Amino acid sequence: MEFRKTALQRQQRVYSNNAEEVDAELATVNAELASLDANMATLPEGDLKKDQMKKRKKADLKQFLLTEKQHDYGVVALLNKEFDLAVLNLQLTELYAFIAALEARKAAVA
Repeated sequence: MEFRKTALQRQQRVYSNNAEEVDAELATVNAELASLDANMATLPEGDLKKDQMKKRKKADLKQFLLTEKQHDYGVVALLNKEFDLAVLNLQLTELYAFIAALEARKAAVA
């Protein structure tokens, strides 16, 4: 259980860092998409507009991937890890109390 606690603490730190990075990067991509949409609306048909459309598709894909990553490492995932860690801490507390009670009973019987 101690090993699991250490692993959960490490995951919590990683999730915390990733949640902030993903949120910031997603905001940047959303701003880029808005800018591309505004720019494409004013362009005439031609090569430049096609290039902008390619950039838009790449930005769409990046937004999708970041949204997926946000689900995996975002704030909700971080809260789940914190919950798992809290539950594990309570289990460890109860386990140590149980062991202490067993040791006391063993000493009383002997």
